Amino acid sequence: MNHQIKVSIIIPTYNRSHLLMETLESVQAQSLQDWECLIVDDGGNDDTEEEVSKLNKKDNRFKYYKRPLEYPKGASNCRNFGFSLSSGNYIQWLDDDDILSKRKLEFQVNALEQTKNHFIFASCEWDLLWPGKKLELKNCFPGDEMLKENFFRVMADRQNFIPSLAYLVSRKLHIAAGNWNTELSINQDAEYFTRILIKSEKLINVKDCYVLYREHDAGRISRKRTPENMMSFFLSLELMQSYLKFHNINARSYFRWKLLKWLLAYYSYYPEIMNQYYHLFKENGIDLKWYKFYAFKHRIYRSVYPVYKQLKS
Repeated sequence: MNHQIKVSIIIPTYNRSHLLMETLESVQAQSLQDWECLIVDDGGNDDTEEEVSKLNKKDNRFKYYKRPLEYPKGASNCRNFGFSLSSGNYIQWLDDDDILSKRKLEFQVNALEQTKNHFIFASCEWDLLWPGKKLELKNCFPGDEMLKENFFRVMADRQNFIPSLAYLVSRKLHIAAGNWNTELSINQDAEYFTRILIKSEKLINVKDCYVLYREHDAGRISRKRTPENMMSFFLSLELMQSYLKFHNINARSYFRWKLLKWLLAYYSYYPEIMNQYYHLFKENGIDLKWYKFYAFKHRIYRSVYPVYKQLKS
């Protein structure tokens, strides 16, 4: 009988060997030893294959693959291909520039196995990462666990998010939710984890471990506000809203927060695209005709809030 691997760590990568090796060091340092790490190259031309091959000779839990030509380019296709090769009971999605704390997998696996329920998934604290940054962990949870009905309300109240690498999901939960949506070029993580959340029973908060989500301008698709990415963002919100409505989960405050944020940031650049999704804004209580009012209100808030915060402290 073959041994069932505890965790499959799946990493899409593209021309980031200098950052990837730091990510893989954090994987190799995990206190839980029972894992495999599948690195899927999205067609890069740097020395990633050479560097991972060196590592594989010392530790064969690291496995390097090239995205097959029949899989179109993109991180989501790499993740789906990686999953098709994986065998772990749990899935750790990881980008090629992010970091896991030493006991992340151990603590989350232990917590999930104590529940004896494959339809509960786990999260943990996280922080942004850039050179010289002081560690300031963020915790979006009001307690030790969160029912799916409350998730989007809490995210809207705190105006925050949980990055993909903070989660650990069971293989069965992933299969129930379905693969990553390869039609999306941006916000695909939010769309994917909405489906995970819907298929789950609840989300638990695992303490004493954390992840670091690298913040930089170069290379992150989410930083490139092209028309294609703008369209992808609104499509992802449409999909998420349709899933949640079907399951009678009210997330209007979340969508209103997200849409207002993008309206204020990008309406002056892409008014045609936003007007194309007029119905989405309207459904969530935002009238695009009032853009100038929203912008004025936001400028006042940005001027007054720092003063209020200073007086309060």
